[in-house]
Amino acid sequence: MFHQFDSTTKSWISRHPAPVLDPEANLGRLILSILDRNPEKVLQIDADTGREMTAAEMRLRAIRVAQNLTALGFRKGDMAALICSNSENLAPLVLGLWMVGLPFISLPVGFNGDDLGHLMGLVQPKVVFCDDAVYKTALEGAGKALKMKPVVFAVESEMESIRKVDELLESTGKEEQFEPEYQGDMREMIGIILCTSGTTGRPKGVAVSQAHIAVVLGRPVKGNDSDLVFNFSPLYWGTGLFALLNSLSTGTTRIVTRSGFNEDVFYDVLERYRPTHFFTPPSHAILLLNHPRVEQADFSCLKSWSLSGSIASPQLRKRIEEKLSNGKTVNNYASSEIGLIAMDAIRKREGSVGLLMLHLNAKVVDENDAAVGPREQGELLLKTSLPFLGYYNDEEANRELMTEDGWIRTGDIGYLDEEGFVYLVDRKKDVIKYRGYQMSSIDLEVIVEKIEGVQQVCVVGIPEMDGTSDLAAAVIVRRPGSELTEEQVVKQVEEKVSDHKRLRGGVFFWKELPLSSTGKVLRRRVKEMLMEANVVN
Repeated sequence: MFHQFDSTTKSWISRHPAPVLDPEANLGRLILSILDRNPEKVLQIDADTGREMTAAEMRLRAIRVAQNLTALGFRKGDMAALICSNSENLAPLVLGLWMVGLPFISLPVGFNGDDLGHLMGLVQPKVVFCDDAVYKTALEGAGKALKMKPVVFAVESEMESIRKVDELLESTGKEEQFEPEYQGDMREMIGIILCTSGTTGRPKGVAVSQAHIAVVLGRPVKGNDSDLVFNFSPLYWGTGLFALLNSLSTGTTRIVTRSGFNEDVFYDVLERYRPTHFFTPPSHAILLLNHPRVEQADFSCLKSWSLSGSIASPQLRKRIEEKLSNGKTVNNYASSEIGLIAMDAIRKREGSVGLLMLHLNAKVVDENDAAVGPREQGELLLKTSLPFLGYYNDEEANRELMTEDGWIRTGDIGYLDEEGFVYLVDRKKDVIKYRGYQMSSIDLEVIVEKIEGVQQVCVVGIPEMDGTSDLAAAVIVRRPGSELTEEQVVKQVEEKVSDHKRLRGGVFFWKELPLSSTGKVLRRRVKEMLMEANVVN
């Protein structure tokens, strides 16, 4: 077992020693040493152009970015903002920023000017890097929120009279002389600021320390030379960051695309490059399995199909594994604040999202914040082996997130068993309260998902007229060709649930559910859309 339950503190304590970091360590030097291990290894394939990048080439471009930024006067601690898709030079740009000591916030290309302005206003970047397609939106966001006008570089742009990232990739003639400077204690230095998904409120910026980045980079794990990893995750999401770091640390080739999630792009990559490992949120997996190309696709190259972002039902995993003749599904439970929390790659247990990760301690607390024991439900709290830097420039949010003794609130309701397997019941904010009873939206979704003809479902609570209770309502996307009715859904649910869990808020059929750019169902937006349509009893 990775963890031991301490009956005195009622917490699960990791048996794995915390990582030891040299206080004089340098993230830039670590990056260079990793890229020097196997210079000719292809670390990146651009699926859109077919171009490959070796470790040596990535090293060279990153050094040029670092040196040219320094020549322009940027220094350690200057904040940057990236509004970029997974293009060819994104990885060298990121590594170059870390070598100079410039922390950065990674922002979604799909944000509008208001949302970009909100997050850029928090960090006040001195330099902004953005895709050509979002250049005007980036300027709009910066204009609304920044006290000083930043330097803006466009990525892969053909526009005239603007600065471009190509400028930072020009030869300096001093690449071989480059030596990253010591920047300070990595545990206190911000490496990247990740955006929360915004599924339950306005996005916030999670500060990830250089130490957390160094721990992933420094893992003594070597990948298989033939492995190819592919996902659509942008850098602003945790899985996008992990994909980059994991590729560097293990020497595994990463396939990138500028495209957001797209079924045809996936099947094109599957056919042309034969990836061995793939990641997707469950909602995207459903779309791939229901796509016309699925029947002719050859999935035999895939060793693993990882799922994260929301709970993957047993039915979905079974459907995927029926396609994986040489692979398996892996469930990952993660958050922007903490990273990977649990996974079941090594051992699986029915109903569990996986074993608690080695670097975490955990406890479960009831409504009075009192710790409870194994198999007792409550909110899951976690502690990391490295200091957590919290939300950037948001003290109010940090007070809500952290307990006084350093535990991080996940907002998830669940429990752990004696061996450290994690079981999730619901999001704390998604629990539906009906006349003194509480019900799990996820429990109801699992029931509805099993009904023939259901492709996707989201269950939310709709307030009664007097505001004293919430009524459970199901929003369903039918499978193609299905003629499923509200009456059929209500009847089948009522046959399986207690009276208070009935779908009193109604059943609604939509063509699609609103999703974040990383595939999470925007439950808050679903509820808002129902409310806007005056769906209240």
